[in-house]
Amino acid sequence: MNESAQELGKKLYLTAEKDEDLVVLATLSQDALTITQNMTWVRRKRRFAILMTRFCWELNDFSTKKKGEHKRTNSIMSFDTVLSVKSKGIDQSKSDTILSLLTIKHYYLKNEGRKIELIFSGGGKITLEVECIEVLLKDVSSPFTSIAASLPRHLDDESNE
Repeated sequence: MNESAQELGKKLYLTAEKDEDLVVLATLSQDALTITQNMTWVRRKRRFAILMTRFCWELNDFSTKKKGEHKRTNSIMSFDTVLSVKSKGIDQSKSDTILSLLTIKHYYLKNEGRKIELIFSGGGKITLEVECIEVLLKDVSSPFTSIAASLPRHLDDESNE
């Protein structure tokens, strides 16, 4: 992609209805940042939504980018057909706690139900029991330069680095 197309950056508007689709959304939202007050479950509508600042993996050309030139965008991810929401390792009394999304996983339950897990750095997890996979990822701002000077990094499980 040439530089002018990168700078313009198209806003993503993607849906997931299958396991394979959810893997794509998980990849695109890896290292998204949010705070606990930007997550909500509307029980009546059976919808769980997160407002997050997503790292634009699709716009960043890591072979040519200089340190500190990486892009982020504000995005909403919503999950429909949500029957219940549980959290573990997230202090919900602190509404300004910053959470970094590592991945999203999908499981089939024994009773023919399904669950989707949002796994955050530091061991936090939100588990959604859902009827089916019905997820939307929508960018709500144009890409902007990240204030972080370096790429998001993850510990290497084998070397502990």
